[in-house]
Amino acid sequence: MNGRAKDSGEKHPIPGPSPREGKGTSVAGGKGPSNEEQTIHFTISRQTRNLLIEQARQMRKNPTTSEAVLWKHIRQNQLAGYKFRRQHIIGPFIVDFYCPVMRLIIEVDGEIHQQQQDYDSIRDDNLRMMGYKILRFENVKVLNNLNDVLKVISQFLTDGDNLDEGTT
Repeated sequence: MNGRAKDSGEKHPIPGPSPREGKGTSVAGGKGPSNEEQTIHFTISRQTRNLLIEQARQMRKNPTTSEAVLWKHIRQNQLAGYKFRRQHIIGPFIVDFYCPVMRLIIEVDGEIHQQQQDYDSIRDDNLRMMGYKILRFENVKVLNNLNDVLKVISQFLTDGDNLDEGTT
């Protein structure tokens, strides 16, 4: 989407008002995991935000089969007692699943992701710089090895930063 990244050395993750961040914009940001001083912000227009909200709403109404299967098992605090949201907006991005307490994003990748690996890599880098952790699973793995997927997610939730994030 039309997000503009801004790096800043400020200690506070939300910048003060400026002409570009005034009325009609949303700001999302957070501290990067490796450098407490590094912050990234995305400023999006109200129009873009409204489009994201509508797109996320449609994605919740029409999940992929693998998203529906995973959601059935992680919704309503079923997995280690953690709350998840689905098709959640973070800055200019919509993530498949999000656990706010752990700042954990779970992505379920279908065939389209084979064609957009560069985009996904840049997107993941931006989200990590904002302080989020990301786990990716292929559709096939969710459908054929759901218990393994749930085990990896559960281990990440209980062991947190002691596990490597990435694609499984």
